[in-house]
Amino acid sequence: LNWGKMELVDVKKYMALAVRLLDNLLSYQDYIVPAAKRFTDQFRALGIGAIGYAHFLAKKDFRYGQGLKETRELAEHMQYYGLLESTRLASERGRCEGFDRLKYAKGWLKADDTPAEDKTLDWEYLRGEIQAHGLRNSTVMAFMPSETSSQISNETNGIEPIRDLVTVKKSKSGVMKQVVPDIRSIGHQYQTAWEMIDNLGYLNAVAEINKFCCQAISVNTYYDPSRFSQGRLPVQQVLKDTIKAHKLGLTTMYYHNTHDGQSEEQTDDCAGGACKI
Repeated sequence: LNWGKMELVDVKKYMALAVRLLDNLLSYQDYIVPAAKRFTDQFRALGIGAIGYAHFLAKKDFRYGQGLKETRELAEHMQYYGLLESTRLASERGRCEGFDRLKYAKGWLKADDTPAEDKTLDWEYLRGEIQAHGLRNSTVMAFMPSETSSQISNETNGIEPIRDLVTVKKSKSGVMKQVVPDIRSIGHQYQTAWEMIDNLGYLNAVAEINKFCCQAISVNTYYDPSRFSQGRLPVQQVLKDTIKAHKLGLTTMYYHNTHDGQSEEQTDDCAGGACKI
């Protein structure tokens, strides 16, 4: 879902559409090996994520670590309405074969670990619907870097900070210049990864999303060595951020990115748009 170009009230409609579209795709597509089809039939896992989070923050003139309530509500609505649509599909087409092996079958919801004041929707109603109908899909959400989706949509990468207002990305397909959305009106409100004093704001934002995400989030960190003594990134800083992520309940670290001082126009493309460690 494109968080940069939608409102909270839109999430219900778009999650319902995305769940049905992807569930249809699981049934429609061909499977090269029988094991892949068996696993899909058992769990019918979906991974609906988001792009445009940096755009969303810029539109509100927020830095990373600000707007945590709004961020949390977007994630909450995605999981709630994704699971709710999956229960409706289960009542129409049948639950996934492995439903009884899921924690959901025992009445568990990830939202149970979230304080009541951080929830805005009727999770007890959803629990009852799951108990009554089961789920068609074992998971509905997954927040990934979304490099390709972001390029196609001309949006900011997943939930990641931008590296510059204009980047040139190189791949086997050629070279593509990408400009952040609404650069003329709110370009000055974007916060680049290298402008962040530390990773705390980013990690806190991801932690809020993680409260309502079915699967582990690919967590990145960003460092500008010029901010440190002698222009060198201390390993203690990386360890500090890793421990902080663990304390916030995050479980998967992805890339530790460093800024080499060169123009972003010299950045080669790769998975997640992160190439340097």
